[in-house]
Amino acid sequence: MYKHGMTETRIYRIWCHMKGRCLCKTNPKYPRYGERGIKICSEWLDFMTFYDWAINNGYAENLTIDRIDNDGNYSPQNCRWISMEENNKNKSLRPDHGIFRNASSFIVYINRKVGNKKYKSYYGGSFRQLNDAVVARNNLIKLLSNER
Repeated sequence: MYKHGMTETRIYRIWCHMKGRCLCKTNPKYPRYGERGIKICSEWLDFMTFYDWAINNGYAENLTIDRIDNDGNYSPQNCRWISMEENNKNKSLRPDHGIFRNASSFIVYINRKVGNKKYKSYYGGSFRQLNDAVVARNNLIKLLSNER
């Protein structure tokens, strides 16, 4: 069996946690990843292949892996290394986060912090179908993140 000697490294823990979220049904984060259909490309199931990609694509000890498309898989085409601060802005949302229902429609509102204690509310529209509201909510989040 090949030994890489990296089991105690941060990059190895990142790889293990990625696998746990996507592959292990007993992992607490599995419902938000594996159960949602988020997969890991077959090449990255091998740690050394993942390691080589990471080193050649900007990995540093202060960065974390990020999926560019939150609904996409872990793969070289959809991943990058970003700071924890930037990643915290991109936290995955519950399917209904920012969407409120009244008697006949789904209404999209996003609250963003604008000062130390102040929040600003952004209206994203009113929709008859939840799927349309989710798309509008995601588009509003992208628009707001581009303003930062």
